[in-house]
Amino acid sequence: MRVPDDVLAAYEEALAVIDVLKTTAEPRLRILCEENGWLFDQRIKSPESALSKLEAGGEPLKSMPDLWATQVVVPTREHLNAAVGVVLERFDGEIKPPRTLSPEAFKYDDIHLRVRLGSRIPPRSVVAEVIDRDFEVQVRTGLQYAWWRATHDQLYKGGPEALAQPWGVRRAVGQTRAALEMLDSVLADLPSAGKMQDVGPPPGGADLEALECAAWLSLWRGADRPADVVRFSSTALALLRACALTVEAVSDYVQHDDFRSVIAEAPQIGPGQAVVVAVDRMAGSETVIAALKGGSRRVLVTPTMVRVHPPFGDYPQEVQVNP
Repeated sequence: MRVPDDVLAAYEEALAVIDVLKTTAEPRLRILCEENGWLFDQRIKSPESALSKLEAGGEPLKSMPDLWATQVVVPTREHLNAAVGVVLERFDGEIKPPRTLSPEAFKYDDIHLRVRLGSRIPPRSVVAEVIDRDFEVQVRTGLQYAWWRATHDQLYKGGPEALAQPWGVRRAVGQTRAALEMLDSVLADLPSAGKMQDVGPPPGGADLEALECAAWLSLWRGADRPADVVRFSSTALALLRACALTVEAVSDYVQHDDFRSVIAEAPQIGPGQAVVVAVDRMAGSETVIAALKGGSRRVLVTPTMVRVHPPFGDYPQEVQVNP
């Protein structure tokens, strides 16, 4: 996937701060895990993943908390509260609200903390930019961690094959997650084992619309397509619905020479950004801005996008994400 130069520059600048942050924060996390017999893991978002999150309305790279995400893995659920308490003793921070789930999703999620070095270290030991830089600590059980390692990239951050999974497969996945949650509860607290949630069917037609959005990627070379097709499709669908556009109408438009010229003349504009250009041209800036404000959503706007489509320069800051 091609990452625009302005996004890549912002990514490298943000990563330089993360590299300094890690020299102080990572040893603290490793020590607290060793002291309690827990597992420590970590990962840094790739440029492609960071771009996808920006296109979905995420925070700028300089403040994106999960650009560097760490994991504290505990044996069972009964250890979760203790782990959260220990982390918040060593760092300033708070628990992030649960993520909004779609109707077909099954809630078997870990705890996400947004933390920083803050007041827990001498102010002169590192620069303020590093002291105040938020990062993410995910606290999960061993079963949650195993599930994440086995399925995350394939089912939740995957390519077209993840979207193409039939409903029966997705239901089986949900039932497996339900079984794992039950086992987690049994291991931690037997009375909790019966307090499970149901796995509902996905909304009709959602998968077909997502697949049609994914088909737009055929307009780009393979190297320029996002690896995370699921996120590309879900982000595009959310914007279309907010602006009262149908997938069919946008599919017709992206085949026109008017849209193809955007791809040909501005290769730095990736698929996610090109969809925003198409939506603005079809619905008009006023409609798009109103939809973004109404849904508390934002879109990625870069200098290159403004050059290609000048109306983006008039978007209010509250609906923009700048890398």
